[in-house]
Amino acid sequence: MATKKRKFDGVVSALGTLLDLMVTLFTKLKEQGLSLAEAIVRLASDEKAQDEIVAILAGLVRPPSVDQRIQWWVEFWASYGFVINPTTLTIPVVPAGFSPIRLIVIPQGLTIQRAWEIAKSLFPCYNYIRGNLDEAIPTNDRVAYKGYVVAFRDRPEADEEFKNISANDLKARNHKGITALEAIVDEIGFYKKTDGHRDIQNVTLCTGSRYSDGCVPGSYWNVDEFQLYWYSADYRYDNLRSRQAVS
Repeated sequence: MATKKRKFDGVVSALGTLLDLMVTLFTKLKEQGLSLAEAIVRLASDEKAQDEIVAILAGLVRPPSVDQRIQWWVEFWASYGFVINPTTLTIPVVPAGFSPIRLIVIPQGLTIQRAWEIAKSLFPCYNYIRGNLDEAIPTNDRVAYKGYVVAFRDRPEADEEFKNISANDLKARNHKGITALEAIVDEIGFYKKTDGHRDIQNVTLCTGSRYSDGCVPGSYWNVDEFQLYWYSADYRYDNLRSRQAVS
């Protein structure tokens, strides 16, 4: 229903633009003392005006192109009941040297608990929390109040640049790191696209999130299951590594 309404609103907007253009054109021609028939003849020879009208009409029948990386996520989330209008999403601009990138799309309303349930339906998962993950991990740099796109370096293992640096140290550097929700979604997307798993050798330290006790979530593939664990915000080890997020 929401998708139909957005399409209808788009058509109404385009028709309004077309009507405004026609009124402006005919008003100018009328001011020149032309009759309606003469105005239509004049319009028939005005290539610029014709191009503007064609562009508006084309927008009604030809949807804007969508990045295939975004489209993949739109179709994936649709299978779980999340409706995304890709034209409302913006691909973040990454800094020089950041490429190649991996994009993930977080749909509006997606929670950590819901993402975890989807992950569990696809492959074995474990976390030490017995209750709701959204209550256990209440602090997050980004929350899906609306849909958004986030970019990471396209690597199976977490960023080596941030090994041996604690979450607290990274926070002091204004580092923008992956959240627990994004780590779960990234694992889901990586699995669906490659039939493999991330972080077999290291841990993605989810520095964009905090458990209620201040500890930091960390995700990794442990032998035969995806695990979401916890680490002190002061821990620094070679295998604990954040993933830089660009959104």
